[in-house]
Amino acid sequence: MLGKQHILISLFFILPFAPSSIFIVFFLIGSIFPDIDSDNSYVLQGNVKLFKSKFLGFISHLIKYFFYYPYALILSLIFRKKLLKHRGVMHSIFPAILFSLLLSLINHVFGIAFLLGYLFHLFEDGLTKSGVCLFNPFKFLCMYGKIKTGEGFYNLILNILCCFMLVIPIFLFYKLLFLARIVSFLMFLVFNIVFLKNIKIRI
Repeated sequence: MLGKQHILISLFFILPFAPSSIFIVFFLIGSIFPDIDSDNSYVLQGNVKLFKSKFLGFISHLIKYFFYYPYALILSLIFRKKLLKHRGVMHSIFPAILFSLLLSLINHVFGIAFLLGYLFHLFEDGLTKSGVCLFNPFKFLCMYGKIKTGEGFYNLILNILCCFMLVIPIFLFYKLLFLARIVSFLMFLVFNIVFLKNIKIRI
């Protein structure tokens, strides 16, 4: 799934329920963070669409070179397979938990928001044909969907749903929180009906 789709979908689902703006910031960072294993990702550019941060880009590059590369290479040697790739070991709950715990040492809200965003990202990538394995490098609980990243019929439906979800920030702007939450919940049901029924889970 494309970075902008991750941001839009994650944002629209969480926006009516987020307790604070700082929660949204760390949630959005978490929602693009797994793509640190991709050279042209938003997180490495420090681009969260709603804002750009050179500091985020700098920190992301440090994590990529001093955590991701060593982590992936060591696991590649242990499991004797190539894990230094997109949707490899960073698309797993293990680094999600690790970085969430580290952020929780600063503030538990940061950690919780980041973890939720990270899990949203994994779930969203699980809707695509490439899929994800939630416990990578272990081939356990792998999810595969019907969306072909950036193209195809299901991707078109995804973009249409994202457009419909634009009413959520409009409702929030006019302080219609109840309606925003209803729309978010209904869109969640639509996602389940349209996409989840096509998901294959391999245990």
